[in-house]
Formats: sequence, C-alpha cells, structure tokens
Amino acid sequence: MVHHKRKKNDVEQNEGHNDHQIKQQQPDDDIVMSSVYNDDENYEDIGNRLLSPFGQDHIHEIKGGNSTFARGTFGELSIAIQSRSRSHNQLSTALQSSSTMYSFVAVKKIRNALTNDGGGHLFGRSLQSRQQLSNEVFNELLATRLLRGLQHPNIATLVAVYPNSGGGNQGSLSLVFPYCPVDLHEVLEIRRQNFQQPLAFCFLKTIFRDMFEAIAHCHDNGIIHRDIKPGNLLVSHKGRIILCDFGLAKPFLSFEEEENKRIATDKNINVEKGLCTLYYRPPEVLLGGPSDFPSVDMWSAGIVLTELITGRSLWLGRNVIDQLSLVFDSLGTPNERTWPSVRRLPDYGKLNFGTKSPKQWENILPRATEISGVIDLVSKQLKLNPAQRLTARQAIDHDWLKENVTDKSGVADGAANHRELRDELIQPSTLQIPPLLFPDNRKLVEKLGLGVVESRRSILSSSKQKNHRLNHCWQGPSSTSVKSYNQLSELFQRKYLSGGRKSSIVKTTKRTKNSTML
Repeated sequence: MVHHKRKKNDVEQNEGHNDHQIKQQQPDDDIVMSSVYNDDENYEDIGNRLLSPFGQDHIHEIKGGNSTFARGTFGELSIAIQSRSRSHNQLSTALQSSSTMYSFVAVKKIRNALTNDGGGHLFGRSLQSRQQLSNEVFNELLATRLLRGLQHPNIATLVAVYPNSGGGNQGSLSLVFPYCPVDLHEVLEIRRQNFQQPLAFCFLKTIFRDMFEAIAHCHDNGIIHRDIKPGNLLVSHKGRIILCDFGLAKPFLSFEEEENKRIATDKNINVEKGLCTLYYRPPEVLLGGPSDFPSVDMWSAGIVLTELITGRSLWLGRNVIDQLSLVFDSLGTPNERTWPSVRRLPDYGKLNFGTKSPKQWENILPRATEISGVIDLVSKQLKLNPAQRLTARQAIDHDWLKENVTDKSGVADGAANHRELRDELIQPSTLQIPPLLFPDNRKLVEKLGLGVVESRRSILSSSKQKNHRLNHCWQGPSSTSVKSYNQLSELFQRKYLSGGRKSSIVKTTKRTKNSTML
C-alpha cells in the first residue's frame, strides 16, 4: 500500500502530465497540487488551503428549458455546458471564425452546503468571504481536489466548484463534473424492467477492471471511498466506468497503520454509523466497527460484482440485523479461528446468530460457474475477515481479469472493448450523447443538451412507472433461490404473491408451483 503523503517533487512530476486544458482553466489563486503534501500538515490543514472556488467562468447554465435530470436529498443534478479555448491544432479552415468550443458537464448542486455558523471547514478565496462547509461536502470536495492533480480515466474529474447566489440558492454549492449518460444502477434497472438477461461476462470483465483501477488509484493516493455501489459508478460517453461521489471519502495512512489503531479497545472506538448503503456494507461495519481502512471498499466492490453477475443484489436485508443474518447464512458464522479480531467489535455477541457453516460459492452464485476464475475472484473479495480480502491491485492482477484484456472484442470469456461496452450499457441509444458536429455553436449545443436530459428523464421515469405497475411480477430469481428457496419464501410471499395472508395450504401450494417455475 502506497503511503498517501508524497514528496513535493513526486507530485510536481505528476502535475506535469496534466491536460493543457485543465491548466488553462485553473485560476491564479487556485492551489498548486505540488504544495498539498507536507509531512508536517494534517488532513484539515490541507483542506483549508484547497477549499476555494474555481472554474465558474467556464460553466454556463442552459436556459430555455428544464436542464435537471435527477433530484435527491442532497440537492439536484443538471446538465450545463463548459466553454474552453480551442487549441491551434484543433482549428480547421471551416471553423477558424471561433476559437471557443463547448461540451456537456453535470452540475451537482448541494443544498445547505455552506453556512456562516458553527466551526466547520472554511470555504472561500479570502478570510472575509469564507463560509463553513458541512463534513460530507468537505469530504467530497477535498477528495476530488486531491485526486484532480493526479488525473485518472476512471475517476470523475472535478471541473469547477463555486457557491450559488440568488433566490432559493442561498447556502448551496455547485460541483461540476464531465457529463455521463447513465450509471450502473440505472443500467441494471432498465435491463430488469425490459426483462433482459444479465450482462455477458465479456462486458463484466471490462467493467470490473475499470472499477478496480479506479479504487486502486484512490487507495494508492491515500483515499478510501466508503460508498462503492452501482449508483456511484458512471458510464461515460466513451464506455468507461467512472467512480464518483466522494461524500463519504476520507484519507488513510497505510493498511498497517490503520490496522494498528483499528479496534484498539471498545472504549476508544469512534464509530461512524450508517456508512455505505446497507446492501454494500461490510460485516465489520455492520457489527459496529470502524470503516477507515481500504478493505471496506473491497467488500462493497465484491457485492457490486455479484449484482452485475446476477442482475440483483446478493443479500437484500431489511435492516442491519437482517443483513448480517443473510450474510452469515451464506458465508457462515464468524469465530475467533476464522476472524481473530471479531470479538472486539462493539456489537459482536449481542445477538445469537447460531453456528452456521459456510456454503459453497457454486451454490450461492450459480451463474459464476459458467466462466473459470469468476468464483475465485468473488470468493476472495467477500471474506468476512477484512484482512483476508484482496487489495484493489491484487484484484487487477487476478488471472481472470488479466486474461484477454485488450482493446479487441473476445470470445465469451474475453473482454469487450469500451466502445462495445458503451453500446451495451447505454440503452436505448437515445441516452447516448449525440455527436457535436458544431461544438462552437453554443445555441445548438444547448438545444442538444436539453434533448439529452429530456430523453433521460423520460426513459427513467417510464422505467419507474413500469416497476410500479409490475410490482407483483417476478423480476428474475435470486442467485440463491434454486438451492435454498426457503430463505426467500417470506420475501417471495410478501412481494410477489397477491392476496395477502392465506392459509398455510394455499401458501404451500403456490410456493411449490412458483418454485417449479423457477
């Protein structure tokens, strides 16, 4: 594991590889990345020097229509256009009249990100204009700014950040990233509603490699993401998988140093509750342990693997206890022999899950047996003991991922190239970004942008409505349903059998009938 504190000349060398466009847009008062890493500074000191607005002059809101394509508790996501100067070698004879070209960007507007109260992290160019940042926004902004100086094709690049002004925008902050047509959660949802088969392994291999490359880049540079899930894995217009949303991210020193301070005693543990979406939360966090070491990301990545293989999440717990129960049903109940430090976790032993033996992965994930090596990769990711999980670099070097990873499409167990992956994931094709034949025509680009957003809203909205209408339809069997149907009987009756509570005879009959159909 590479230590996240780097020498000044090392970072300057990486800085020299930055894109010329980024350097042109970087304002004079922006922080030079080579001055970030200083052995005498801590995380917050670095943050206070990095948290200043930049890039706003190049971001233009699209007017004349609704440019918002998603809303959530954090705020909203909308499409905008970014202007940049065309380099001399890009100028053609036909377009020499304009030296400015436009492209699409996504603007993440975060509500209540800034305040004048409290003792939070400061944001602003000067002491007089600085406001306080919430912890989550601080984490995301600092992580993306730190990674911005170390460009990577599988990490969402922070293009601009600035506070918003005007009615209704007081205290909000905008983070700007390159626009991506869809994320993997939306891909899975659309495929489920259209009754499509799970993705072929040639596509999965390319997705997995991109995902592990992104995670490895974060870990190599001292940052853990802590919220790996399909919704935070975007699909770019070129078919690359892009890791985004660093709201729960934090730095770490090294795996050995984290291990030394991890679970020292029950009294001095400062546990952050609710990290990661429940289905992707590792067992040590479910048992009340800390989440500040890289193996947390690796468990979440392993769950994403299984979800993409089967088309649905592997363990669908209704709460923390139910999630733990489902995990232990499959992987066995931990003990001091299989997981030496488990007894030191705060919530271990509070409930008796019984003594359960681990099941064979061939029974847990039957489809993974179709391709040699997949079971081995998944089983090494989803270890109860975090010290036994693969690192991101080890996952990249796994035999199955290294095999036939080229830019040429292969056979069933080969790897698709990114263009093929784009055409497979971004469906229907109306979700794809249309070619900008006249990138210097701002009005035309804005019109195309509104069309892209309208198409995205329409497709995702119809998918949700279809899901509401078909909420009693079977949406594909669980990976465990064939071998252990009793585990799903309650879920199956609650979600898919109409008529509410019936007699046990009727329930048994219907259960047998549907089990036969599966």
